[in-house]
Amino acid sequence: MDRRQICLLVVSALVLSGLSSCSCRDGTRVRYVGPPPGIGPCDRCPANGPLPPRYVPSTGPVPAVPAPAGVAVPAPAGVTVPASPASPFAPGAATPSEGMIPPTSSAIQQNNYISPGVPPAPSPPAAPKADLRQPEPATPETESRSYLPQTPEPPRARDDQAPSPDLPVDIPQFAAVKTNIASGQEPFPGGIAWLKSHGYRTVLHIRSPAEDDSAARKPFEQAGLRYLSLEVSPQTLSRQIVDQFSRLIADANNLPLFVYDKDGSLAGALWYLHFRLVDQATEAKAREEAERLGFRQERSEAHLKMWLAVQNLLKDLKP
Repeated sequence: MDRRQICLLVVSALVLSGLSSCSCRDGTRVRYVGPPPGIGPCDRCPANGPLPPRYVPSTGPVPAVPAPAGVAVPAPAGVTVPASPASPFAPGAATPSEGMIPPTSSAIQQNNYISPGVPPAPSPPAAPKADLRQPEPATPETESRSYLPQTPEPPRARDDQAPSPDLPVDIPQFAAVKTNIASGQEPFPGGIAWLKSHGYRTVLHIRSPAEDDSAARKPFEQAGLRYLSLEVSPQTLSRQIVDQFSRLIADANNLPLFVYDKDGSLAGALWYLHFRLVDQATEAKAREEAERLGFRQERSEAHLKMWLAVQNLLKDLKP
């Protein structure tokens, strides 16, 4: 039953109560119209008494009748009912009655209702704003901060990017040892020409006793270089060979001198012993210089055998 029907029932009850009743006032019958069918006049009232003035209904507002619990009463046609402000439920308050909109509905969310224990939804990120200001004029300070000034010439290559023009590319393991003395492995034809063009006078070939040096001698002599050779092996290594090696590299007639072998094991062992016995270098210093010239005990079997022969010789000589 809606509100309109209730209002109609109230008005009808008021009208019927005035029409169907009969009362006595000062011995006079009081009524507006004749009694409805089946209802007779009052016994106490005269049959033909004067009628009271006609009832004029009140012009005031009709009293509102409370609606039953849980029933929403719509407003009558043409009547605007102001919406009551929504009040959010506080934490710990009583649970709303059945029939009401739950807190998670869109209607309550539109009224900025936040359910207890539920974090608010993140606001969308703000759109980037364009900077419409005019750019500031460039100054020498800002220009220096924006980029590096150009150099008058390109940067030079580092030492590890390109070989030095003083070092040959056709002589493996080439390294300077002392003044006017260098060492390395067997040079290629281009390396032999490089030695001649750079003023080298003599080459010293360290070889094993079973190795034939006739083929190695020819290209050096054709290039105008003096060729010398010295035989050594792990079995023949001795103090006399070390002294002979030291005399050859100290002879001024042989300088500038280039010393070489096949893989660095024979020449490296003689250089190590020369540093220890002649130059009186420490074991660490002698090993560091010998490794720089290509002599390492773990490189190959030939290096290991020569290293063991060097240690045995040093034990006998006790430097």
